[in-house]
Amino acid sequence: MPMYVHATIKIKPGKLFEAYELLGRIVPEMEKGGWKLIGAYQGVIGQTSTLVDIWEVADANAVPNLMGALAANPKMADIAPRLLELFAEEEFLQLMVKAPYSP
Repeated sequence: MPMYVHATIKIKPGKLFEAYELLGRIVPEMEKGGWKLIGAYQGVIGQTSTLVDIWEVADANAVPNLMGALAANPKMADIAPRLLELFAEEEFLQLMVKAPYSP
């Protein structure tokens, strides 16, 4: 049964477009690790600097496995620190499964 990672990222005001650029560079690296981006969303009312990503993963082990792989990835050495500087709060990850009424 597939699982899903719901990631919520609050970006500092005025830094959204810089975050888009960096996150766009991370997505292919995450997909190499077996994660599939289902959708990425930005608030348009309320907290407009909040991003929500939904990723499909094979199982719960996908989370620590990918985090280790990204930490060892030389491409991330430049991207990760720059992205973390844009976060207004710590990223929130939640592992989920589809609810019975979901299509």
